[in-house]
Amino acid sequence: MKKIFLSALCFAYVLTGCQNDSKKEKISATKIEKTAIDNTKSNSDKDKTKNSTKKDLNYVYKSDNGENIDVYFFEKNDEKFVKIKRKDQDELILAQTNASAQAATYEKGDYTWERKDDKATFSDGKETMKLVLISPLQYKFTNGKEDITVRYFSENDKRFVSLKEDDKPEITLEQTTAWSKGAEYGKDDIEWHAQSENNGTLIKNDKQTKYKLKES
Repeated sequence: MKKIFLSALCFAYVLTGCQNDSKKEKISATKIEKTAIDNTKSNSDKDKTKNSTKKDLNYVYKSDNGENIDVYFFEKNDEKFVKIKRKDQDELILAQTNASAQAATYEKGDYTWERKDDKATFSDGKETMKLVLISPLQYKFTNGKEDITVRYFSENDKRFVSLKEDDKPEITLEQTTAWSKGAEYGKDDIEWHAQSENNGTLIKNDKQTKYKLKES
């Protein structure tokens, strides 16, 4: 009788251990599933954040009559648009209707915007305006020994230039003055003097270095 009791007790102990192991496996599996769900949600949130922080592309074009036009290219719901802002006129948003590697067409009603490389045309159905991109523009200059990348751009109705010398941090300078064939940009003890599109002078601590447009 004593042997039967001990055998039953051992069986109960083993059964209880198996049940505990089964519970542990279920808890472990639940934790794994929750972790996988959390990770999936986290990745999804990161993707949403990444998409939501994608910057629009802002440009400035100059027309053949001397007018500057602010142009914003952006995407919404997997569709592409152009927003056109002209002084003293209502803002226009046109949807992209055709595109290739170097060109694109945007339309709405009688309005058409056609872009090809650094040039564009804008039509209201009656008149067509020819335009050329003036911001951002990027060039490579050289002083014969070292190269420098020069990028002109506009932001909030202000003009800037960014300078990137080899193995040195990029420098951004705001335009301080401009004339018909040039402009000056400066910050602290650094200045960039642009003389037409082909020449520039970098001034650091009163030391001048002249650059010329590098031929491609």
